[in-house]
Amino acid sequence: MRICFYNDHPYWGQLADNGGSRTIILSCEALRRCGHEAAIVARKDRFTWFRHPRVIASIPSNADAVIAVSISDVPLVMQKAPNTAVKAYWARPIETWQMNSQRIYEVLKAFAKSGGIILCNSEWQIRKLAKHGINAKIQYAGLDLDEWHNLRLRPEKITCGALYSDRASKQWNVFASFMNKAKGLRFVAFGLGKPKEGLDYYVENPTHEELKKLYSSCHVWIATSKMEGFHNPPTEAALCGCLVVCSDNPHNGCGDYANSETAETYATSDGLVSLMDNLDYSKVPKMQELLRTKIGSRETNMAKLVEALK
Repeated sequence: MRICFYNDHPYWGQLADNGGSRTIILSCEALRRCGHEAAIVARKDRFTWFRHPRVIASIPSNADAVIAVSISDVPLVMQKAPNTAVKAYWARPIETWQMNSQRIYEVLKAFAKSGGIILCNSEWQIRKLAKHGINAKIQYAGLDLDEWHNLRLRPEKITCGALYSDRASKQWNVFASFMNKAKGLRFVAFGLGKPKEGLDYYVENPTHEELKKLYSSCHVWIATSKMEGFHNPPTEAALCGCLVVCSDNPHNGCGDYANSETAETYATSDGLVSLMDNLDYSKVPKMQELLRTKIGSRETNMAKLVEALK
């Protein structure tokens, strides 16, 4: 199958150093390993985390399927995709920063009416769209199950890790407040840019090996986000042996794998501090098993994507 990911909106599109671009590039790689042709349409490629095939300038006329990468790409896919191609949108997550919710629902209803397929990478999005009369299917990107493993680098001092970002929805302020209140712990993080708060260790824009070492040095991975589709860092940390602790916000991006059997949850930074006295590390292998069986590998999920596009 010839699959094209459309990421060419002049403002909201293009590849850059972010998790969304990484997912699309890795999805293309997995599709190619499964024997399909896959390409990304974009005018600019600023993604530097690892080497990858060059983007292409336009949708090939023989494309079998064209997938809009963002909500802003959906109208462009409707206009530019070949009439013979299957058209789809992969929500990761519902992008209210690009257009307001009402406009998103209008665009998706028009897309579905024209025959477009709507895919979401988390269950909460499907439930939310269903409330507005929009049918969507679950489509995980999958995990690099064989590339994350426990290097057993944890020090004696309990170490808590987190993702740094200045984006409000990531809620770094919650982790910063936690660091100020919690005593006797070690704090580490990774991200783009540099946090103002003092950390025991920080890696900016880490390589895969650096990130694996960071995860393997943490006892606990704290996911503070309040608005995500499928949140990847906690899954990577879990596969490296971390106990995942996430907020109780239903849109935190962890709901597809974090439950009372596999993770700890908190409501406030004070609650997060209290939680540190009663952590249940027996949940770590349960999380790892769920990630392997429910979420699965990239190849498994790209095979599902191909079936959804037929």
